[in-house]
Amino acid sequence: MPLHLVRMLGPAMASVAEQIQSASQTIVFQIESIQFGNWFSIIRSFLAPSAVFELTTPYRTKNPALLRFWDRVRNIEEDIDEVIAKNGYSSVLDRTLFQHVRDDEIILCLNYDGLYGINNVNRFLQSSNPSPAVIWREATYKVGDPILFNESERFRSVLYNNLKGRIVAIVQGLDSLSFEVEVDRSLSEFDVMGTDLEFVKESTVRFTVFDHDASDEDDDALHTLVPFQVAYAVSIHKAQGLEYDSVKIVVTDANEEDLTHSIFYTAITRARERLRIFWTPETQRKVLQNLRRTVNPKDVELLAARRGLKRIC
Repeated sequence: MPLHLVRMLGPAMASVAEQIQSASQTIVFQIESIQFGNWFSIIRSFLAPSAVFELTTPYRTKNPALLRFWDRVRNIEEDIDEVIAKNGYSSVLDRTLFQHVRDDEIILCLNYDGLYGINNVNRFLQSSNPSPAVIWREATYKVGDPILFNESERFRSVLYNNLKGRIVAIVQGLDSLSFEVEVDRSLSEFDVMGTDLEFVKESTVRFTVFDHDASDEDDDALHTLVPFQVAYAVSIHKAQGLEYDSVKIVVTDANEEDLTHSIFYTAITRARERLRIFWTPETQRKVLQNLRRTVNPKDVELLAARRGLKRIC
């Protein structure tokens, strides 16, 4: 953690640590936080083991094999290899990666570029979609494309960040593009009242995106921006908080070192029913050998020295 952040966060972090030295603290495993969130991992160094409670019961699936695998990875057990082999979770990188297995399916990647990066996987799978392509600026959209909504002030109360959906209709005008999308939440006419959304049926709504020159709204950006991304494949970080019936994870030798314990655990726990990890045997071996929980000892020592805190572990 940079020194200026420690100086800024030091009093707050120390205050929390001092107040819960002997109290209860709930800690869950998640992807390493950026800047301000790092104290969740650091704080464990100042807490007695009796003050730490971990959430260990997943509710995303009832599949006993998946639950067992998650537990093994979470605790970095020695038999992770055996569990993977027994349940057929490992696959070589081949064309089966692109074979559609479930309607509710996602491919998780570690990077955007490269043969097995998010951009290329999305282009390839979208090209397999037989629906006519609609070109809007630099992007291509098709009926049937799975999507994920981005942060948008325009539909904030209804279509929130990371909401899953699917395009069910596209109408292209001279200076506009209208989408009908089915989203992964229940909606009613009351929910969309007072918004730019038009209720179609059940979980389906319609909205229009305008060309820059055609928008007469005060805030052009809100009405000219497509509020979602095509999501046949997404990054593991983007997938945090999401869940799918079928999850495929791509790990290549080019990014195997980026797959930390927390990132790997996040990826495998997105699956409700079916999981496949596409990697080579060598990459699998390296990833599993390098699984460890990481805490920056320099951050811990710096905080302890500045605030006079006593390390517990």
